[in-house]
Amino acid sequence: MASFRRSPLLGMLGFVLLVRPAAADIVIFRGKVVMEDGSPPGLPVTIQRTCEGMDRVIVEATVSPKTGDYFVRLDINDFGFLFSGANELLPCVLQAVARGYASTKIDLTDRRMTMMPRFPNIVLSHATPGMVLDVVNGPGVPRAAAKPWALAIKHIDTNDWAAAEAPLRAGTSIPTIGPPPKLRCAP
Repeated sequence: MASFRRSPLLGMLGFVLLVRPAAADIVIFRGKVVMEDGSPPGLPVTIQRTCEGMDRVIVEATVSPKTGDYFVRLDINDFGFLFSGANELLPCVLQAVARGYASTKIDLTDRRMTMMPRFPNIVLSHATPGMVLDVVNGPGVPRAAAKPWALAIKHIDTNDWAAAEAPLRAGTSIPTIGPPPKLRCAP
């Protein structure tokens, strides 16, 4: 009989735990800024976060000019979403900022980005008037080569170059559908 009396209390406790606000943890992410040719920037670069609905950008980190590495501390909730400030969940992106350059952006609303400790590379390109970087449809790794590529990146991160060679060769030997894209040089 005593267990029957406790069940409503347990139900109420379970309800309170389910509706409590999600807690956020500060998570440190690592990333790298590279030039179009894959080299480190060699110039002062900052990483900034821009969120829709916020009237200012947030400078998150400075980039090492020699290596291009940066570290960012973000508030991530239990479900992998970013708190953008004042306990709000707004769509945010990370991008590199350097005078005379444009960069690709990392979409922080994509939970896959916040589930890994390493962000994809941010690429800096010389800014030209009217230039728009198409990150969504830009160059990427074909689906068939994604697994060998991810394995190669894992080996490269640990500086195991010999082990990275086999998956890189496997990933680059996979045929693509259609002709390669035509590249056009800016005037």
